[in-house]
Amino acid sequence: MKKNLRSATRRVNTKRLSEALILSVLFALMINVGLASAQSFLFTFGTSGSGEGEFSVPGDVAVDGSGNIYVADTDNNRIQKFDSDGDFTLMWGFGVTDGSNEFQICTSSCQGGTAGTGDGQFQEPFGIAVDGFDNIYVTDTGNNRIQKFDSDGNFILKFGGEGGGNGQFEEPLGVAVDSDDNIYVGDSGNNRIQKFNSNGNFILTFGTGGVGNGQFEAPTGVAISSTDNVYVADSGNNRIQVFDSNGSFLLKFGSEGTDRGQFQEPLGIALDKVDNVYVADAGNNRILKFNSIGGFLVMWGFGVKNGSDNFQTCMNKCEEGISGNGEGQFNLPLGIDSTGKIHVGDSGNDRIQVFRIDVEFNGVFGTFGCSMAPVGVTPSVPLYLLIPVIVAIRRLWSWYIS
Repeated sequence: MKKNLRSATRRVNTKRLSEALILSVLFALMINVGLASAQSFLFTFGTSGSGEGEFSVPGDVAVDGSGNIYVADTDNNRIQKFDSDGDFTLMWGFGVTDGSNEFQICTSSCQGGTAGTGDGQFQEPFGIAVDGFDNIYVTDTGNNRIQKFDSDGNFILKFGGEGGGNGQFEEPLGVAVDSDDNIYVGDSGNNRIQKFNSNGNFILTFGTGGVGNGQFEAPTGVAISSTDNVYVADSGNNRIQVFDSNGSFLLKFGSEGTDRGQFQEPLGIALDKVDNVYVADAGNNRILKFNSIGGFLVMWGFGVKNGSDNFQTCMNKCEEGISGNGEGQFNLPLGIDSTGKIHVGDSGNDRIQVFRIDVEFNGVFGTFGCSMAPVGVTPSVPLYLLIPVIVAIRRLWSWYIS
C-alpha cells in the first residue's frame, strides 16, 4: 500500500513538475514580450509666424499635470501655452503684447518677443520642463541661464551665467525635473550635465568631453525615469547615455546610422509612465522608441520602412525618414514629450505634432540565457530569464523526492 501510494505521489508530482516547467518557461518568455506600439497620428497645430499659435523654430515641448502644452518658441523668443487640444491659451516674454521693452503676458493679438537679458526675457530659449507644482523651467540658451515661471507665465527666478564653473553654462539646451523637483541641465558647450535644486542652487555636475562612458559631445535633451535615472541625448556621439541621480554611469545605447537603434544627431528625449524612451532623431527625421534599457521597439516617420513617401512604422531593417510637411512627417524634429501622448516639436515645419500610442502585442524577443541585453546596449544588463524556471525546478524537485 505504501509503495503504491508513493508511486502515485511520484506520478502526481511528475505531472506537477511538467506543468510547472511549461508555465515557468512561458512566464520567462512573457517577461520579455515586446509590447510594441502602433503610433497613430492625432493632430498638428501651429504654422510659421509670430502671432499666437504660430512658431519660428519651435524647440522643446513639455506637458503639465492638467495636460496643458508648453512650447519653447525659440526664434520668437517667447514661451507659448496651449490646452491639450492644441488651442492657444497664452504666451510670455518681452514685448509679446505691444512690442514694449518689458515683460508681458499675452492672450490675444500677440506678437514675437524681443531678445534681451531682462527677467523673463529670452535669447533663443530651447529646453522646457515642468515640475510637480506645474512650475516651468526654460533653458534661456543665448543668455546661458535657466529661468523659472509659474504655469501662468509669471517670472519666479533665474540662475546661471556664462562660463565653465559650477552653476555656469555654455549654451544650455535640455532641461528635466526629477521626483524631488531637482533640475538637470544639458550644458552642451561644457559637455556635462549639471544638477540644481528647485531654487537654482548647484548640487553636482558630471561628464566631460569625449567618447568614453560618461563623456559627452554636445549633450542636448535630458529626461528622468520613474526611478530618477537620468537619460541624456549625447547628440554628438549619436547615442543615449543613462546615469543614476548622482551621476554614476549605468549604460549607453545607440550608434551613428539609419537602421534600428541608430541615430543622426538625437536631440530630444522623453520617457513615458512605464519608462519607455522616445528619441527625436533630428538628422534622420524620425522618432525612435526603446525600452528602459535600450532595447529598440519601433520607429516612425515618412518612409522609414521602405522609403515610400507616406507615414510608416518600422521594427526591422529600417531607413531614415523622408523630410517633408505631411501628417506624421518631420523636418528636423527637436523637442519631444510623452505623457500618454507623444508631442513632437517639428522645428523645420514650425508646428507641433501629436501622436497616440496604441499598444499591441508584437510577439516575443530574447532567448534563454543570462546575457540578455539588447544589441547595442553597454553594459550588458542581465534579465535572467531562467530564474523562474530554476526556482520552479528546485521547489518541485523537493516535492518529488519527499
